[in-house]
Amino acid sequence: MDGVVYDLLERMLLDESIEPINVPISLLQSITNNFSEHRKIGSGGFADVYKGILQNGPVAVKQLKLKLNLPDVVEVHDKKFRQEVESLAKVKHKNIVRFLGCCACTQEKLSKYGGKYIIADERQRFLCFEFLPKGSLDKYISDASQGFGWRMRYQIIKGICEGLHYLHQQKIVHSDLKPANILLDHDMVPKIADFGLARTFDDETSRAFASNVFGTPSLTKKKPFRGYMAEEFRSGVITFKTDIYSLGQKEYRQVENVLESWSTRYQTTQGGAWLEYVRVCAEIGFQCMDSYPVKRPTTQHLIERLDELGHKYGSIETISAIQGLEVHPLELRFPWEANKRIECPVTLINRTDSPVFVWITPTYPDTCSSLGFPYSWEKHSSDNQCLTILLQPHSSVDNFMTMKEQEQPPQAETGMFEVVMIALESLEAFDKMESNLVPGNTMLKEVGTEMYRETLKAVTCDPAKCQEVVVTNQVIQACQEFGYVSSIDIHPIKTWVLMGHIDGHVSIWDYETLERVMAFQVTATVFTDKIHQRRSAIHSTKFVAREQWFAAGDGRGSVHVYAYITKQYKKVMEFEAHNVEDNGAVHLLAIHPTDSLLLTACGKSIKLWDWGQGWTCTRVFNNVHNDNSESHLTVGPSDTNTFTTFSTRYVKARDCKL
Repeated sequence: MDGVVYDLLERMLLDESIEPINVPISLLQSITNNFSEHRKIGSGGFADVYKGILQNGPVAVKQLKLKLNLPDVVEVHDKKFRQEVESLAKVKHKNIVRFLGCCACTQEKLSKYGGKYIIADERQRFLCFEFLPKGSLDKYISDASQGFGWRMRYQIIKGICEGLHYLHQQKIVHSDLKPANILLDHDMVPKIADFGLARTFDDETSRAFASNVFGTPSLTKKKPFRGYMAEEFRSGVITFKTDIYSLGQKEYRQVENVLESWSTRYQTTQGGAWLEYVRVCAEIGFQCMDSYPVKRPTTQHLIERLDELGHKYGSIETISAIQGLEVHPLELRFPWEANKRIECPVTLINRTDSPVFVWITPTYPDTCSSLGFPYSWEKHSSDNQCLTILLQPHSSVDNFMTMKEQEQPPQAETGMFEVVMIALESLEAFDKMESNLVPGNTMLKEVGTEMYRETLKAVTCDPAKCQEVVVTNQVIQACQEFGYVSSIDIHPIKTWVLMGHIDGHVSIWDYETLERVMAFQVTATVFTDKIHQRRSAIHSTKFVAREQWFAAGDGRGSVHVYAYITKQYKKVMEFEAHNVEDNGAVHLLAIHPTDSLLLTACGKSIKLWDWGQGWTCTRVFNNVHNDNSESHLTVGPSDTNTFTTFSTRYVKARDCKL
């Protein structure tokens, strides 16, 4: 049964039309490593949230808390669970977190109470959602440099308004609309979450009365209201205008906390247009916080006001030149520790229909020499402080600025970097970049349509206050005894990393304990390459989690399949997938999420293998890309009957249905 539900949950990540399902607790335990503390991504008064790992991506698993097993407490607990499930099951909107399923588990457990052993019911309630990697809005709302510019804040406000408008159309009052309950996806699209206090009205009802009021407490003693909750909550009154008040608080706090820094910035770079956005949003915030609910605007009015503002200033050159391009955070915080390598992510977003070329270069004279992008593919300079990258249309990329190991702490303000993003007229314009990698107005006229400039500031900070940055694990360094890493894959459930090495080894590491699970030589054939004798390198690796296998493609066209059981391994199959005419190396592998299918790529050839039919090659696809440069191969993602290949110039989808 768990296997069937697991496959369905996998498909849900690729197909948004699948309705929520019942998920057994055993499956939730499996994908969260038995609710490990390492998988916990959030905790509150009512619930803990864990990250569940599936082959097609992560999910969020919310475990409701039951602190006292008393009848009244159990009743409130179950009521909150039912309210949230009933509300989530009836909504589907781009600005509302997607509900995947739930689990209501009650087991009899032997407990000691009053000196006696008794059999008592243990209730466990779980909710499963899409995973939103950027976390909640509250960690961005108070600091412009930590999060993003005003343009994105405006888009977030508008997205929340649209999500709330949809809820009110469905006769649902959220009742706890606060920044911690607004989650952000990879593209910073806001999604309303946590429906534990939501109320659903019928067609004749527009208000409700609550005897117990939960939610966000007052954030300051000077305010006469309960934080993000409206004043009428004191009387237990809940209406649609209650959510409007919370929305106004959110808008006002965004403006209040960062207005001064934004005013200086936009007065000097983009005139008064964005200041008008700030002014209007502040005005809307005050209207929403009116002490008289009847005077607060409706969600429809708010959306119309924001749309009007966008239409009014959308044609201004300084606005349109940055529309759809984004970089964040603007301040990179490095928690320095002696002799540790620190990484801080820089997210580049392109929402336009054009490819975008990006430069990130140091501008501050005293920028620390140990700070930069060591994995930049810039071929024209040995300076790894610079990053140049091509963003495909409607895509985003996370790059990691790295601070190398140092014995002595660097200065607090480590450096300044300029970001330049140019929207290209076409992919062919990319060829002109190699002859001139200095961004400027001349290049813009030759190959581009719009230019966006931004400044990044790198600083050091207290490690206890910088939770979002990454201290690089030493797994990669430790595994260099087997040769450089040429491929990598992450296990969808276990905390394992699978690595292929250029000397023919395969190794598996636990990225939590930093211990090696296993390592062995896969390719045994020795051949002469020019003047050296060596074994064939491993070019691609993939876990086949549901079979407890992994596959590795080598440089001689062969695929090696092994079973892993605890710390042992056993060969399942070895076969020649491609030959020299195909250009040799199996450089890409892809696993079908539900069927017994493996895709192998070599040069311009891709083959489909069915291990359920004795590893038979069922289909061959030739000349998939003319440029012989596909860099990614995946099934779907939107349709599991197709596979998609990505190259530097093309994205192509092919039918792989048998």
